[in-house]
Amino acid sequence: MITDIRTWRQQFCSFAEHLTDWGCQHKNLVAIFDCHFQQTCRPGGDSCKSVNLWDFQTFAGKELLHGLKFQAGVMPNGLALCWGPWQGTQHDVTMFSETGVLDALEEISEEDWEDYSGYGDSAYPLSWYMSCILKPAAEQSLS
Repeated sequence: MITDIRTWRQQFCSFAEHLTDWGCQHKNLVAIFDCHFQQTCRPGGDSCKSVNLWDFQTFAGKELLHGLKFQAGVMPNGLALCWGPWQGTQHDVTMFSETGVLDALEEISEEDWEDYSGYGDSAYPLSWYMSCILKPAAEQSLS
């Protein structure tokens, strides 16, 4: 399993070209990132009435399920970078920062004199090396 985005740095220029050819508005995009929650059974089973340590580590309140989380980055060549597992309670931003992808993209961009970036949903940090979906501002009433 490949977990270092630097492995594909030689193909970044062609990745960006392919995505632009497919209609992407971001000129130097090289990968799309997202988190995946993999549901598991409750530790100890549903018949277990006592709460144990594993309950707290695998229970994700947002999904109301037990499971583990994984971070993935998909590139235009169809291959994916995967990291994990993390506790079901872990937030996407925390997992993404632990992967070191932003540091790697910054390092590669400085060495190649190109600003390569990734793309993610609104949970990811907006930076020079990461674009994300922006949530629309709440409409304010004029009254």
